[in-house]
Amino acid sequence: MRTPPAATEGHGTLVIMLTRHHDSHDNRQDGPRADHPLTVDDLRRLPDDGQRYELVDGRLDVSPAPVFLHSRAESRLTYHLNALAPMEFEVVATPGINVNGDRTHHRTPDLAVLRAADEESP
Repeated sequence: MRTPPAATEGHGTLVIMLTRHHDSHDNRQDGPRADHPLTVDDLRRLPDDGQRYELVDGRLDVSPAPVFLHSRAESRLTYHLNALAPMEFEVVATPGINVNGDRTHHRTPDLAVLRAADEESP
């Protein structure tokens, strides 16, 4: 089932995630104990196998690679946003974004419009 794009605004950043619901199962892996949540540092040890690995409150969330129609929508949206974005902004595909200070909530949206000055490394 498809859902409309979700957009989040704040601090000069627009993040767009084209989402889909998984009716048959929950993607979150049984993982860390409550006293030892995963962090961005743990993500670095995961394989680069085409799946999307994200953290939600210290738990691993694994999603398969997007399907063709999803990728086409993302590409077209990126093209149009690049044409419209002011010079101080960049349209970035699949950036890793740390949502909280303790780095246990790390999302990878399909694309984001970011101020170049706000660039962050994990």
